Amino acid sequence: MKKLTLITLCLAITSCAELSSLNTSVANIAGQINQTLGITGTTNNGVERGSNGVLMAKNEFQVNRNVDDVFIKIRREFGFTPESQGANTLGGEWGVDKERIFKTVPGNYYRMNGKFDSSEIGIENSLDVTIERIGKNKTSVQYDVRGDQSWLTEAESRLKSAVK
Repeated sequence: MKKLTLITLCLAITSCAELSSLNTSVANIAGQINQTLGITGTTNNGVERGSNGVLMAKNEFQVNRNVDDVFIKIRREFGFTPESQGANTLGGEWGVDKERIFKTVPGNYYRMNGKFDSSEIGIENSLDVTIERIGKNKTSVQYDVRGDQSWLTEAESRLKSAVK
């Protein structure tokens, strides 16, 4: 009976390692396809002003760094917490520390979003960041910033300096 349990355990560990290897291979192939299609550089969709006066900017840039390292640097810079912690609310409202959450698929994809201090004129500042692996040590950072002009400038500057 002990031998059977040991054999079953070994097979389970081996199959998990194979799935992890397969996942990494698929991510590498997807990254190569993106590079072949010419998806590199910086995309700047410009700044738009909403009807309520909120400025909105959607941009993207790529860095030659590991996706996990990029995530850690941005998470620390902006103070994001795991989604499971952010899901706990008090009276239907997120507390200050619960307004910045993230979701992960380690090694491939990260999504962070949150609210930040409001501007002097009452405009709510927010940031939504998606980090994706597009190849070996090549990462895409897509972000959507909303708020006043000083927040847009600050958020973009902090994002880019965090991953340098």
